Amino acid sequence: MADIRRKAIVTLLIGEAYVEAFERFIRPTWQPYAERHGYDLVALTELIDPNADTAKKSLHWQKLLIGVHPALKDYDKLVWMDADILINHRLAPCIASAHIGNGIGAVTMPPPDTDFCGPDGSRSALHMVMENLRARTQNPDRNPSVFLQADHADYYRVLGLDGEAPHLINTGVLVFDPRRHGATLAGIYMKYDRDFIDFEMTPLSFEIQNQGLLDPLDPRFNTPWALHALTHYPFLFNDDLREAHPDLLSQCVNAAFRQVWFLHFAGTRNHPVSKRPLDLVDPTCPRITDLVFPDLAEKWPHWFRFVDGEGFKQACAQVDDGADIDVFY
Repeated sequence: MADIRRKAIVTLLIGEAYVEAFERFIRPTWQPYAERHGYDLVALTELIDPNADTAKKSLHWQKLLIGVHPALKDYDKLVWMDADILINHRLAPCIASAHIGNGIGAVTMPPPDTDFCGPDGSRSALHMVMENLRARTQNPDRNPSVFLQADHADYYRVLGLDGEAPHLINTGVLVFDPRRHGATLAGIYMKYDRDFIDFEMTPLSFEIQNQGLLDPLDPRFNTPWALHALTHYPFLFNDDLREAHPDLLSQCVNAAFRQVWFLHFAGTRNHPVSKRPLDLVDPTCPRITDLVFPDLAEKWPHWFRFVDGEGFKQACAQVDDGADIDVFY
């Protein structure tokens, strides 16, 4: 493994409200992670491209320029993170060390899954179907919603992006060497003059793959909360059910936080399911056992023994001799 001497986590905060939200909710989970793994933490508060027309190309595109930023271009590794991600810092390993390869580390979205969703949509499309159903309980007369029936490669082609790109990358987390890829990403920034339906995500995802640069990361380094909720807690999209059980959303999102490393609250600002639960996460204890049984942690040394292979064999021998203990693998 290469000696990564200087590495930084980078994000962009434009506007006082975003700075305040970052300081209140996000930094308390990023700062301990940065200190634990030896990162500088850089929160930019001005556009890297001051001439950007944000009416055509949203702020999201600015991430493509961090590798040529004068203060960042000489790092060994840069980790871009959207500013709506919480880190389970006590458990999450070093993402720069986990990045294997010379390309750009990123997490791909789940492929279309008709077994899960039925023949009418992929897993990601079902998220939007559920969201539209939730919204239509409040406003049933909204105009129809259109869903493309295609795999990721066909999706790119429909939008005029023809090349080798079988996956859809969630570009909220990127890991790369700025000296190797800073100019490449800046070139992608210059190539496109407008947002796609998901801002920069579709064209950047396409370009990374089409140029052979994708180094897949463990999905726990960028788990979208909305898709996690869809898979494990789909009932949260029912407003009536959620409002009838006020603690349900908090319990679900806190359980999710303890099952992943980086939990990403991508989505529309103040959305009741995909975005607002960020405020409900309690990052002070890393284990799901402490969440469910908060008063029993001190009992663990008396109740549980976690052993190696030799200790396990000894415990099994004790059971054979009639000891009243439980043995688990």
